[in-house]
Amino acid sequence: MISGFPIPPEGPLNAKIAFVGEAPGAQEEAQGRPFVGLSGMLLDSMLIEAGISRRECYITNVSKIRPPRNNFRLFYLKGEPTPELHQSIKDLHLELIRVRPNIIVALGGEALKALTGKTSIEHWRGSLLRGPGGIKVLATYHPAYVSRVYEARPIVDLDLQRARKESLFPEIKIPPHVFVVEPSFKQVIEFLNRRPKRLAFDIETLGTPMHIRCLGFADSSNFAICIPFMRLRYQYKLKPGGLSPGMSVDHYWCEEEEGEILRACSDLLGDPKVEKIAQNFPFDARYLEGEFGIRVENLWMDTMVAHHVCYSELPKSLDFLASIYTRIPYYSDYERAGDLSTWTYNCYDCIATFEVAEKLEKEMSELGVSNFYRDLAQPAMIALARAGNRGILVDQVERKKLEQETEVELEEVKKSLGRVAGFEVNPNSPKQVKELLYGVLKLAPQFSRKTKKETTDEAAIEKLRAKYPIHQELFELLIKYRELTKLLGTFLRSSLNAHGRMETSYNATGTVTGRISSSTTIEGLGGNMQQVPRGKFRRIYIAPPGKVLIKVDLSQAEIRAVAWFARIKSLIENFQDPNFDVHKWNATLVYGVPLDKVTPEQRQQAKHCLHSANYRGSPRTAVKHAKVPYQVAKVALERYKTALPELPLWWIEIEEEVRSIGQLRTPLGRLRIFFGRRDESLFRSATAQLPQSTVADIINRGFFMLDEKLPEDCFPLLQAHDEIVVEALEEKVEECVELIRECLEIPIEFPNLPPLLIPADISKGPNWWNQEKIK
Repeated sequence: MISGFPIPPEGPLNAKIAFVGEAPGAQEEAQGRPFVGLSGMLLDSMLIEAGISRRECYITNVSKIRPPRNNFRLFYLKGEPTPELHQSIKDLHLELIRVRPNIIVALGGEALKALTGKTSIEHWRGSLLRGPGGIKVLATYHPAYVSRVYEARPIVDLDLQRARKESLFPEIKIPPHVFVVEPSFKQVIEFLNRRPKRLAFDIETLGTPMHIRCLGFADSSNFAICIPFMRLRYQYKLKPGGLSPGMSVDHYWCEEEEGEILRACSDLLGDPKVEKIAQNFPFDARYLEGEFGIRVENLWMDTMVAHHVCYSELPKSLDFLASIYTRIPYYSDYERAGDLSTWTYNCYDCIATFEVAEKLEKEMSELGVSNFYRDLAQPAMIALARAGNRGILVDQVERKKLEQETEVELEEVKKSLGRVAGFEVNPNSPKQVKELLYGVLKLAPQFSRKTKKETTDEAAIEKLRAKYPIHQELFELLIKYRELTKLLGTFLRSSLNAHGRMETSYNATGTVTGRISSSTTIEGLGGNMQQVPRGKFRRIYIAPPGKVLIKVDLSQAEIRAVAWFARIKSLIENFQDPNFDVHKWNATLVYGVPLDKVTPEQRQQAKHCLHSANYRGSPRTAVKHAKVPYQVAKVALERYKTALPELPLWWIEIEEEVRSIGQLRTPLGRLRIFFGRRDESLFRSATAQLPQSTVADIINRGFFMLDEKLPEDCFPLLQAHDEIVVEALEEKVEECVELIRECLEIPIEFPNLPPLLIPADISKGPNWWNQEKIK
């Protein structure tokens, strides 16, 4: 039994909008009012921004009594609500029915559950639902959650803006829709023979390997048709203890009908006059072409990429986009084993994609990013998808040899680790590594930011290495073991496609800066080609007979961009000399040695220190990346800033711009709107944004232009950070090199400065490692 003083609700009994939290906190208990503590202050701030007057709102909680230590779980017993909570919910329903607002805003998961019976705030936030007495409910995150995860604030801001509009009327105005989910052959052909201006499409897959289960189309935001290709059939087998269900698949159409439908689908999706819309186009296009031989022409919008161009810091799943751009309630909780539920879900995906695209067209226009999307973001996404599907040829004999060598090296590292530790340690066991570091050696425990539990992850090891140089050898062995384990699992044992090529799945929306991320394909092939280790390992990636690999690397790209953005005239003048090496120059500052005495190791360390210095990094950041002692990093950063006084002035400019308008835009048009707290972490990220994004824009633009312009049977294969790898016919190398320079070495204008032109270092060879520089 939880006892305490009940905190009464507040607000007018004729309020049009009500807010429901979970329970009072300490400040609420002290003042006898709901939402007056830190969460209340944040809620007040968000209400003001949304144009909602708190005085006109009815504010209450699921429980009027504060649970001990603010732990709402104490209202549950073995996962079930206690009688107290049951009574609180019943009282809450009666309370809200008496007030009868036009809308109730459920703040957090407990309020959502109490009002609607739904159990996932992540799924249901943003949806319009029915609550007690049929009253309209909109769920969003609790202010306490926003205070911990500030990135959620813009999402709550959007939800509150919707709540304000919804408070004007009591009805749930869900636009009507028509779904055709069990179409006849005639209905399908009639639809496919139509030629709408725009057409959203979406597939659902099934099985391992995956096959297309159905293909949906929508030519408006209220009509969709799902064309099934499979129908599930359940069979029951006698097993010990009873019957066990099994599943088999039947074709939905006879062979002749399916053939005609696929021809009609191909004609429609291949019609260049019809504008196509998709969410995550590379996924659908890969399966349509791979399984049905259907190529999609005239993609008008990929909603995931378009939204990322507008708001790179927000989520980009279709569920999220539908929750902020449409009035369609959450619909992804369907029964995947059911045909009808899957076909209905497919139709929802299509109409949601269509409506989201219409809203994004206006959004991109208002934000001034329409041209950037059309001219760079979308064509880059398509070219990257094509390259990821091609894959790069792997020398499997050499790979096997390298695998065996790595296994031997891994065992040697493990033995050395046992020698240093004084007993055998399994580096793959977090429990054993924790016992070694925090138990035996008594080192200061490191904690995960997410779980708040002790951890020995990469970040923890790096912090310990900086703090305890006496154990340097131990830390290096742990890191080396993990690197070798990753090398084996990710690259030397990864699955290749049927042609012996290493595929990858590029994610054009993987980072806020525009840099590309990648991963294994949806079928589990290949790997993350952004993390391929440098050095001799890359010799396993080869050119086919009669071809070579051309490697393109933008020379000292980011520091050049920094020099121009910060208007550092000394560096700009130095960069006019094609032989100027900024990292060697920086090493002379760090180590106080002449230019001709700088060692390769000093150059590399100075390079990492330089990146930290450019972006407001601390000495500890430089220690982590440059692997140098703290004092060396500190001196390096101080000397660098002293040598380049323009740099701190540029930081101030960036900070002022972010504080005043909250956004930055690159010369090529990429926009980033900053939603996080205006703190040092955000300003560091903002400082890196323009140089990193500009370089990413140049590379992405060059990649898709090469995909379009290179001669037949020559194409870009990889993009890895500042590198592009091209597979080219030997007799076409000269032509390819000329096109590479044309596509990548583009001048970018800056007021009162010479244009920024980042030169491309180009080389060629039989594999990615053995390369001969092309002057």
